[in-house]
Amino acid sequence: MFWVTRVAFRSTQSARKTGLLDFAKSPYLSWSRATRTCVNHGFPQSTEGGARQTIRSTVTASLCVSIASLLVWAAGSKDSSNGQSSSNPPSHLELYQHAEKAGNTYVAKIADSPPIDSFAYTGLEEGEKTRVLILQPGKFDDDLEFDLVPIRDYEEFEYEALSYAWGDPTLTQTAYCSGLEKKITANLDAALRRLRHSYHARCLWADAICVDQGNDQEKASQVNKMQEIYENAKQVIIWLGTPSEADSLAFDSIRRLQGPLNELGADWSSIALGWYHGRNGKILAGGAHRWALTSENEDEHLVNLLCRPWFTRTWVIQEVASARNAIVLYGPRSMQWEAFADVYIKLGDHFLPITQFRDHQPLHSLESIAAIEDARRAHSGPLTMSLFHILVATSFSQCSDARDKVFAVQGLARDWVPHQSTPRPESARALQQGTAIAVDYTLPVAEIFTRFAISDSKLYRDLRSLSCAMGPSPTFHGLPSWVPDWTNIYNTYPFVRFSDRTHFAASGRMKAVAWHSHKLNIFHVTGKEVDMVSVLGQIPSFSKAIGLRKSLKWLQDCEMVALSTDPIEKQPRDLWRTMVCGLTGEGFPAPAKYAGYFSDYMKFLVGGNGSVSAADRFQDYLDDARGLFDGVRGTPEILPEGHALIEASISRWASRRRFCKTKNGRLGFVPKEAREGDVICVLYGGEVPYVLRPWKSGYFLVVGECYVDGIMHGEGLSEDALSKEFKLL
Repeated sequence: MFWVTRVAFRSTQSARKTGLLDFAKSPYLSWSRATRTCVNHGFPQSTEGGARQTIRSTVTASLCVSIASLLVWAAGSKDSSNGQSSSNPPSHLELYQHAEKAGNTYVAKIADSPPIDSFAYTGLEEGEKTRVLILQPGKFDDDLEFDLVPIRDYEEFEYEALSYAWGDPTLTQTAYCSGLEKKITANLDAALRRLRHSYHARCLWADAICVDQGNDQEKASQVNKMQEIYENAKQVIIWLGTPSEADSLAFDSIRRLQGPLNELGADWSSIALGWYHGRNGKILAGGAHRWALTSENEDEHLVNLLCRPWFTRTWVIQEVASARNAIVLYGPRSMQWEAFADVYIKLGDHFLPITQFRDHQPLHSLESIAAIEDARRAHSGPLTMSLFHILVATSFSQCSDARDKVFAVQGLARDWVPHQSTPRPESARALQQGTAIAVDYTLPVAEIFTRFAISDSKLYRDLRSLSCAMGPSPTFHGLPSWVPDWTNIYNTYPFVRFSDRTHFAASGRMKAVAWHSHKLNIFHVTGKEVDMVSVLGQIPSFSKAIGLRKSLKWLQDCEMVALSTDPIEKQPRDLWRTMVCGLTGEGFPAPAKYAGYFSDYMKFLVGGNGSVSAADRFQDYLDDARGLFDGVRGTPEILPEGHALIEASISRWASRRRFCKTKNGRLGFVPKEAREGDVICVLYGGEVPYVLRPWKSGYFLVVGECYVDGIMHGEGLSEDALSKEFKLL
C-alpha cells in the first residue's frame, strides 16, 4: 500500500504544481484551462489530441491519489479511544493531505514555461454543420477561455448567435481556445466579457471564432449556412458596444419615447421652420421640420447611437432578419430589438434632426433598421424581395470583404439558390439558366459583381442594373460602365428601387432585347435614341437641413435653365413636375395639387408683396437664438403641410441629380456626371430612360438613369428614330 501511495503521490505532486489537480476537482471541466496548464508547465503539446491524452493521464493519476489516500485514511484514522473508524467521509483536501504525509516529498523539477502555441483550426468533417463556442465562466477581468465544438445538428446545443461589428482588425486582444492563444478584435473581446457568466459556461456562435476565416472553402460553405445558423439560434444578441459620453442617454430616451410615440394624435405632422442651437454655440439651420418630442441632449444622443459601427455592417441585415428572437445589448443595458426598432422607425427624420448633427451615416442607419424590419416581416411569410432590391437597399452598408456585399444578403432574396431540396421558383429558374451565383471567395470582386449584373438581366429580362452602374468614371475594381460597384453606389435612391410605386414604364413594359459578349465585357442592348442633353444646370445644393439661401439659389438656377430657350413664361407650367421628378417623397406618382404646393413653396422662399423671404426671417430667428443658454428647437411659425411634402420630394429625387434641358426642349434630371452632348435613350426592358455617352468605334458608356418629363410612360417609343443596337463598354 505504501508503494501505491508513493507512486500516486509523485503524480499528484506534479498535478498539484501544474494546477491539473484543481482541474480534476473543478465542477467545470474545461479543456481550455487544462490544456493551457499543460503547455505552461512543459507537458507535451504538439496537438490538441496530445494535450487531451496528457490531461487524461494526469486526471487518472489524481484519481489514483484519491484511491490510495482513501487506503491511507482508512488505515490511519482509527479512533485511539474506541478503535472505531470515523463515521464522517473525508474531504478531497483531507485525502490529499493524508497522501502527502505518507508519501515521499520528492518533487521533480518543472521545466521553464515555453510560450503558448498559436491556435490552429481543425477542418470540419463531413456532416458537421458548424462549430459552437463554449465560453468558460469567469470574472470580468479574467482571461477569456473557450472551447470550439463541432456540431452535426443545430439542436445538439442550445446556442445564442452574436451579431456585432468586428472593429479595427489591428486592435486585438488575446483569448485562449483550448488553452492556445487566439487573437480576437477588441470589440469582440468586450462583447464576450459582457456575455460571460460567472459560474457556468455559455454556448455562443460568433463568426470570427467559429469560422476559420483563413480558409476560403470553409468560409464559402459557412456563408451558405449563415441564415440557418442564425434562425436556429435560441436568440440573436446584437452587441452595439460600450456606451460613451456622446450616446449614454440613448437607451433611457428610447424607453421613455415608447409611450408618447404610440399616443401621437392627428396633429403630429404640424410643421415648423426648424432649426437647432447647439450647446457649443453653433447654430444649425433647418427647413420645414416637424415639432420635436425630444430634448436637445436626447436628440444628440439618439443620433450619435446611430453612428455605431454595427449599423454600417452588411451582415447584420441577414443576422437579425433571420432571428427568432433578438435582443440589443449596449454595455450593461439590454432591450428587445422590436422595441428598439419601433422607436427609431417612428422617430425617423421627422423628429430627429439627423442631418443637422451628422452626415448621412445616421440616415443610413435608419434605413438599415427599416431594411431589417422589412426583411423580418418577409422572413415570417413568403419572401418578396429580389437580390437586386436587397443590394440597393443595403448599398450604404460596409463589409471588410467586398464580395460579402452580395454573399451577406443573398440568403434573404427570393431569387437566391439555397441548399434546399425545393428551391423557390426564381431560384429554380436561375439554376436552370446557369445564372445562379455560388459563394466563392477565390473569385475577384469584379467577377462577382459582373456575374450578378448578367444574372439579373437574364433572369428578369430587364435593365435595372444600369440604374446603379457607376458610369464612365473609373472604379476601384475596374468594372465595365454597365456593372454596379456595390461598394460605392453614389445614388442609393434610383427610381428602379421603387418600381412597384413609381409606375414608370419608359419602354412600355417591353422585355429586354440584350446579350453579353463572349468575354462578358460588352453588353449589347436595343432601343431608341430619343433626345440629347443640351443645357445643364448647376450641381445641386438643395437641402432641407441647412442653407435656405443656397437652396433658393439652386431652384432659381433650375428656373433659368428651363427658360433658357423659351423665356415667355415666368415659370414653365410643367416645371413643378420635373422638380419633384413626378413623384412624392415616398415614390408614388405626385398628384396635381403638388403644382400649387410648389408655387407656394417658391413664394415662401422668395418673399415679396410685403413678405420677408424665408432666409431673412430665418436669420432673425437665429439671431434671437444666439442669446439662449439652453438652446431652442423650432419656431412659432406653423407652415403649410405642402411645404414639407415638396421639400421631401425634391430632397429625395432632384437633389441627387442635375437639372437639364434637352435638345427637343424637354426638362429633366440626369446624373451629376452627365455632359452636354450625352444622348438620352429608351432601351427595351428599361423602366426609365438612360443617359449614354458616345465612345470610340461606335461603342457607348453608361452614364446612368434619368427623369425626362414627357417620356417616362412609353411616349418615347413613338419617336421617329429607328431601333438600334447599343454596345456598352
